[in-house]
Amino acid sequence: MKIRLFLLTLISICFLSSCATTPIVHSWRPYTRTFTHESNVFDTDSDFHVQVICEDSPFLGSTKLIDDEIENLVTTLLRDRGLKVNQENRTSYNFRMRYRTEIVSHSTSSTVANSRASGINASQLQTGNATSNTIGVIVASLVSANRVSANNTVVTSNSTKEYYKHTIALEIVDADELLQYKSDVIWETTTPDIRSRLTSSMRYILNSIPTGETPIKKFPKLKINHLNQYFKTNCSYTWFINPVIPYRIKFMQNQDGGAAKSALRNPETLPAVVHLIQSAEVAVPYGSRNYKNVTALGLWSTARLGGEYYIGNDDQPVRILVDLSGSSSGYTISKSWVASREEYSKFNQKREEWEKALIEYFDFYE
Repeated sequence: MKIRLFLLTLISICFLSSCATTPIVHSWRPYTRTFTHESNVFDTDSDFHVQVICEDSPFLGSTKLIDDEIENLVTTLLRDRGLKVNQENRTSYNFRMRYRTEIVSHSTSSTVANSRASGINASQLQTGNATSNTIGVIVASLVSANRVSANNTVVTSNSTKEYYKHTIALEIVDADELLQYKSDVIWETTTPDIRSRLTSSMRYILNSIPTGETPIKKFPKLKINHLNQYFKTNCSYTWFINPVIPYRIKFMQNQDGGAAKSALRNPETLPAVVHLIQSAEVAVPYGSRNYKNVTALGLWSTARLGGEYYIGNDDQPVRILVDLSGSSSGYTISKSWVASREEYSKFNQKREEWEKALIEYFDFYE
């Protein structure tokens, strides 16, 4: 009986290993670059004041309403990172965001898909400045670049196309107007609406800013009989991206675009799962037990995310875990569930092991 159980376990492990593969299609990433003051140390207990300025827009008329919408988005993302935002009074730090959208044309005869990760700030890798969060984005960028380099393709084209180039310049100044932080992000889309990639782009920028005491977010409990309606509206045929994950993510779904309930063990938590896969600041690769080379492609055949959330009117937060299984086109969410205290504790131990490996790998200097 024991031998039979052992064989069944071994077969299951082999089957899971053979099904998961390191993806080929990496996630979308904007161009970014970041500069910080040499003595820059943010006081995460201080208040931030958000200011949004439109420099240029293809639309006529006032930008007041879109500026307000962007301001609310930035405020929410800052508070998600445990930072305080005070829009009523002048505060310790002014979070100034300038944006513009312009029309550009591309006429190409050939394109070679081979590039390195852009916007890697060497100063962030110096001992004392690097954190597991900022390094996580850098690792994800390097892994994506390595995968692209390993699968070079040449596309021949003689057409001219128009795109919209969106540019954001973010400056953080202190009460004395001393510039403490500067970041730029650029991306192109086929639509003039800057909001189409704004949330993802802002997450890339904000990842390099220190976090405060991160609050536990609250999401409404999803009605089970409305699962498919919510899924088809927010998840179906959609690829999600996260700055610390090198490959894009999708939900497992049925042929009609509905939710595959086998992968959603607790469907009432789906809104929280959607937030987690886009905002988790640490992704733990499970493709290998050896973290000696944190940029190795084989590490990322499978990965796990975790976070705590309040669901509905519950007084106690639940611990949510999400397993990602790799295929050639990206990650599929193979399982999401409300974890036990023991399961979440084991995940945190693995996360600490991964964070330690990240810091040690990039600890270049004595």
